[in-house]
Amino acid sequence: MRAPKGIAPLLFAATALLLAAALAWIGNTLTARALERHAERAAAAYASGHSPWRWQPRRARDVVAGRVFGDGTLRPSSAGLLLQLASSQPVQIGLPLSVPMDFVRLPRLRLELGADAPIALALAGRQTLDGPAYYAPVTVLKPGAATLDLAIDALPWVIADRRVPPPARFAMLRLTVQGAPGATLTLRRIELLPPRALPLGIAALAAAQPYDRFVAMPAQTTLALPVVILPPALDASALLATRDRIRARAPAAVIVPQGDLDSVLAAAVAGPPPPTAATPPLLPPGLALLALAVLLRPPRQPRLRALIEAAVALIPAAWLIIGMHYDGRIDRADAAMIAVGLVYAAVLEWRARPRDWTLLAPARLWIVPLLPALAALAAWAALHGVAPEPLPALRYLGWALLQQFMLQVIVARRLQCAGNRGIATLATATLFALLHAPNTPLMLLTFAGGLLWTAWFLRRRALLPVAFAHAAAALLIGGLVAPDTWLRSLEVGARYLR
Repeated sequence: MRAPKGIAPLLFAATALLLAAALAWIGNTLTARALERHAERAAAAYASGHSPWRWQPRRARDVVAGRVFGDGTLRPSSAGLLLQLASSQPVQIGLPLSVPMDFVRLPRLRLELGADAPIALALAGRQTLDGPAYYAPVTVLKPGAATLDLAIDALPWVIADRRVPPPARFAMLRLTVQGAPGATLTLRRIELLPPRALPLGIAALAAAQPYDRFVAMPAQTTLALPVVILPPALDASALLATRDRIRARAPAAVIVPQGDLDSVLAAAVAGPPPPTAATPPLLPPGLALLALAVLLRPPRQPRLRALIEAAVALIPAAWLIIGMHYDGRIDRADAAMIAVGLVYAAVLEWRARPRDWTLLAPARLWIVPLLPALAALAAWAALHGVAPEPLPALRYLGWALLQQFMLQVIVARRLQCAGNRGIATLATATLFALLHAPNTPLMLLTFAGGLLWTAWFLRRRALLPVAFAHAAAALLIGGLVAPDTWLRSLEVGARYLR
């Protein structure tokens, strides 16, 4: 039984509002849960006499840019990452930092290394990414294994050959290595450590305090390892902005979402939660077998077939983004899974010929999908006074075209077969938003854009106008991003939490 004609738009609008509220809750919950797990790992590390700043490089991808800065090569090893020098000139290896190193509260740096020839070692870094470069010679390593326990404030730090006080923090850290051509250095473990006098267990953590009390204290009197409880009822952007303000004051602080203190302190005793698992090597071939089974033996019931085909196509993106496995890096298993999804989608469309969609549409029809881009353009012009450069939008167009192909051609059309146009529009827009989790503001923006673009595509069946509007809107909205505002970034997945 169909709803009366005048009621259908109201039901659609009410459902869209409920879905938007659910999306906001999902984004905020995923963000709070991720912050809680980070706090649990930090608390457990401190309670055992360690810190969250620990590296055990084994592969090139474990260091910044996956390479040496200078004339040298990296080789993977189960014992550690091997750096072989190709000349006598100094080279550098960067350590990845998502949070600045806090030398005030964690004043020791331990290096576990190995060398097969004499190698001069030094540290280089910056307190901010655009700040002056600090440099301190450390020692000349003798052949064999070595463990160096360095007091940061005791090193002879210089900036441009001028002696300076020790840094309070580093947002960038590099090891500077120099030796004879062919000499090899093995990086086994590097760790920033608290003072030796710090007690173990829960006693290592200062008494928890609310955010307002923490920021009211003078900076020099903040506790050694403060545990700061975030204010309640914050959305994802506000949670991360408040976290960043705490980190700016005390990078080593344990930052706890409201109501999660008990689990964080329990982790300090029981040990940290396991890290987010990487993509299992067997997942891509498993997905390939599933896709092949759906292609060779599809369900006979058309609606069920449409739903299964759409679901299989979305597995790679859902695993990486909604599952919080994407941190900005794509490993081989990730790339293989993405490739399986794209090949599967291409085969689906090749088998569905003749196509009931096209790339282009008459020029007079482009105005509707372009409305979000025009609104963003107006906001950009009001804030910046000039129009953005068009070339970045053209570069983004290919990525937007691929996204909209998967969403509109592969998913929306099949959801329409399984239901109706209204249901397909709401479901596709919701999926589009979820694939931008846990970035709550971006999820809501993409949900609104998904509603407009999907409704238009299902009526007009032209892909390029939707992709062009997506690319233009993304670029223009990107110009409105600011770290401490409602839209802090356009990042998604675990990368959004950085």
